[in-house]
Amino acid sequence: SSTPSYAFWIDPIALEELPLLARWPDAIRSQDTWVEGEAQTGTNMTDLMMWPVEMLPHSILSFWSEGMGSIKVADNQAFSTGSFFGGPPFAIDWYSRAFYALHNHFLSQRQFGGSDLAITNAFLLQPHRFITRWPSDPQNPAKGNCGPSKGLRSYPQWTASDKEREETASSWIWDAR
Repeated sequence: SSTPSYAFWIDPIALEELPLLARWPDAIRSQDTWVEGEAQTGTNMTDLMMWPVEMLPHSILSFWSEGMGSIKVADNQAFSTGSFFGGPPFAIDWYSRAFYALHNHFLSQRQFGGSDLAITNAFLLQPHRFITRWPSDPQNPAKGNCGPSKGLRSYPQWTASDKEREETASSWIWDAR
């Protein structure tokens, strides 16, 4: 298949704190990530979105359906984060159309709680469309909070070149001293 191009949304504060990622995202690293995502999910890489999760969804959500309304994000129920996401143009187009279709459905049923994450949470219940990372993974805490603010997540690193990833990690270690 041909090499797709990618589009990403990242919270601007992350790029302020990551000045070493001058050539981000790295095209080769992005391509490798989507090739691996396709192999792991069985979904064509042009259909895959990258989206981090903050925590795993509660098992009761395996029974969720659209008729139940949006997934509330209060009381620490938001398992997705909207500060970083991206993918090939086809996947971005799918997400945009699916997001607004579900948004409008919930509005028509008077079931929308007002948070975009409530809708995104619903999409993440179908993981075959997503490449994801879990920065809060208790089994791998070194992949979580990074950088000067310690609230910055490491997800820009996922699509940075090896050189920029090493430089950034070294600066974080130096700043922590």
